[in-house]
Amino acid sequence: MIYSFMLFFLDFLIFIFLEKWIVFSLLMYFFIEQLTFKNNSPCFLKSFFAPFFFILLQDCFINERFGLCLIYLPVLICFINKIKKFLCFSVFIFFPFLVIFSMIFDDFFIKRYMLYQNISIYSTISKIFINLIVGYLVLLGMRGNRSFNKF
Repeated sequence: MIYSFMLFFLDFLIFIFLEKWIVFSLLMYFFIEQLTFKNNSPCFLKSFFAPFFFILLQDCFINERFGLCLIYLPVLICFINKIKKFLCFSVFIFFPFLVIFSMIFDDFFIKRYMLYQNISIYSTISKIFINLIVGYLVLLGMRGNRSFNKF
């Protein structure tokens, strides 16, 4: 819960300084949490609902409408839960596909076709690369001293 609030606050501060939502570290943290936690662990609900609430709040600030990310987040969560069995905790390999899909879907489907905003391909590519770097930093911060094989 505290990590969710800190990453939400960090994203909000970056938005204040850059006047644009570029970094989505809370969404990256949510993807990593979903990929690493087991559904039957006792802290699954805490690791699911706190970041999900802050993601909805962040999406309300970005698009000025509450709940537009509910179009693609439940699909990604179901996909993560199904594919988690096959990948055997290889978060490091599967994580970029989630980031690329979510950024492209958010920019080209939600912002361009639903909100009629003019989104360039260059801003989407820069958002993907920035969020991949931020996501891997979050992943390394969560990993600590453990190797990738035991993650």
